[in-house]
Amino acid sequence: MSDKEFIKEVYEIAFGGDAINRDFSYEEVLEELRDNSDKAWGITKPRIKELIKEFVDDHKAHFHCYPMEVEVNDVVYSWDQYWEILDND
Repeated sequence: MSDKEFIKEVYEIAFGGDAINRDFSYEEVLEELRDNSDKAWGITKPRIKELIKEFVDDHKAHFHCYPMEVEVNDVVYSWDQYWEILDND
């Protein structure tokens, strides 16, 4: 399987048939796949936010600074990504 074929298949898993031709970005595809995976595992966005907050608060308490990244359920969130999640309701 070529890289192009693989990407086409991944797009279709995320958004259905002919998704590759519907102008989704790689980031949108990954977000959709993560959301679908989280739903399958029974993990909701509020739960992810809760786990991130727990980790960040613990890190701050022990190291007196915020972490550069946070890993929750095998997904690594960068500083910008996890703060976006924590700042949004």
